[in-house]
Amino acid sequence: MDRALPSAAWCARIAGATLLLAAMLADAATPSELDTLKQRIAACTWCHGERGQGGRNDYNPRLEGQPEAYLYAQLKHYQRGTRAYPRMETMVRFLSDAYLHEIAQYFAALPPSGQAAGGVKVGAEVLARGRALALRGDAARGIAACAACHGRELSGVLPAAPGIAGQPYAYLSAQLGAWQSNTRRAAAPDCMAEIAQRLGGRDMQAVSAWLSTQPARAPQSPDAATREALSHCGAEVTP
Repeated sequence: MDRALPSAAWCARIAGATLLLAAMLADAATPSELDTLKQRIAACTWCHGERGQGGRNDYNPRLEGQPEAYLYAQLKHYQRGTRAYPRMETMVRFLSDAYLHEIAQYFAALPPSGQAAGGVKVGAEVLARGRALALRGDAARGIAACAACHGRELSGVLPAAPGIAGQPYAYLSAQLGAWQSNTRRAAAPDCMAEIAQRLGGRDMQAVSAWLSTQPARAPQSPDAATREALSHCGAEVTP
């Protein structure tokens, strides 16, 4: 990595302090001054950026412009414990479904920045391998292209396939590792787990590095091929 990352505990302490400060100020503010969504999601934006563009370290993903259904589903996974990350599990544990929908709608409505995340220095050969995996896959090893489900521009596919272009390298590689170790999982057939388990460490590095160099764009509507791939993996697909 080309810069030092703050500790995870630091982000957790700041997020907790943000929530505590909001509670302390409640008596001093009128309801209209306090009860705005921007103020209520301050704990989210502290780690994920004011516009959801990605946060204070490279393990915090960008949320801006991600499909609303995807964001809501991930919040529910944290709430149910089917996606493991203690800080997120704690923060959403007691939030209502209506509130989770509101958070998802807020970040989904923010336009993607069009910026690449970067954050890792690798050689041209590594990037070329990552590009090949992302766009074409590796049929000999049964590895589907990322583009098959995440769209031609890797920007996500409506209603619920996330954009992975422009995400930080550290976040992408960590998620592939989580799929590989079954600490992140989905209902069968768990296509991401299958793919991650077929990828070696070098290929994980390569595809994560290349994706982090691509611009973040808005999600697309599915074409016929993408719809078929998503249906095969049990994902929600628009008619």
